[in-house]
Amino acid sequence: MPLEQMKKEHRKFLIAGTILLLLFTLYLYWNPIAEEYASTQYIMAPKLLIEFGLLPILFLLLAWVFMQGLFFLGLIQKGTSKYRKALHILSWAVVLLYALVIIPFLIENIYVWTISFHSDGFSYSGQLPPIIYNILFKLACMDLHPSLFILPGILFWSTGRENPPKEPRPE
Repeated sequence: MPLEQMKKEHRKFLIAGTILLLLFTLYLYWNPIAEEYASTQYIMAPKLLIEFGLLPILFLLLAWVFMQGLFFLGLIQKGTSKYRKALHILSWAVVLLYALVIIPFLIENIYVWTISFHSDGFSYSGQLPPIIYNILFKLACMDLHPSLFILPGILFWSTGRENPPKEPRPE
């Protein structure tokens, strides 16, 4: 791999590692607060935000950074399978489908959490389409752990775009 390409990969690794550390710090700070809200005041919104929002992103990024680190150590190389592009599209489809279902739920939870602090009485009924509640119920029944997002993170790295070496410019 050319030196310029290696520097670019190293820069991506450092940026992703920094973001990973920031997200992990946020998790360490926010999780005890969310646990306290859930156990003492029965407000589940912060806990749900962590479990369905922050942790999947954290595990996805953790897998990508781990694979990039192994690449720098020379232990692995990017995949060259003929199914590489299909796997990359499939991983994106899975993550985007999850986001499509979860983001409205998380927005609603933030809304419920904020009105619970600013209203005298708590009278709110869900406003999301029933299909989202059905999907969320099925996801909850399957007890999907956020660590399952390690697999798409590995696939994002291994099936990601491999930059061809640049041709030298004619002088």
